[in-house]
Amino acid sequence: MLEYALSKCNEHESYGRVNVYAVLTDKRGRILAENGNLYNKSHPAAQKYAIKTGQSEHKSFLHAEIRTLLAYRGRHKHLKLYVASVDRNGDIRCAFPCKMCYAYIKDTEQQLSIKIEIINTGGE
Repeated sequence: MLEYALSKCNEHESYGRVNVYAVLTDKRGRILAENGNLYNKSHPAAQKYAIKTGQSEHKSFLHAEIRTLLAYRGRHKHLKLYVASVDRNGDIRCAFPCKMCYAYIKDTEQQLSIKIEIINTGGE
């Protein structure tokens, strides 16, 4: 599934210096939601978690992880979140969620009583 996220990441245009793409699956690997970063849009949830983690609310762009979890409407208890990142040159980058996204993921786990496993691309 990480290969799928990487291929979508290469296709996605986020209008930033890196493209990030997230895919949420159930324990059987079925895709439940997927989205990429958007550096030209925001969302109240992104602003809330930017402030909560000490970042500027004006830099709270809509990250792939948050977009994907906002799109999820299921009732599964065990989920996997695959996150891929590619720079403008097509090089794979480390895609571990930022502070804002990580806090959002952890709060989503608590609110929905679910477990989200994060699988991300490595890199520099």
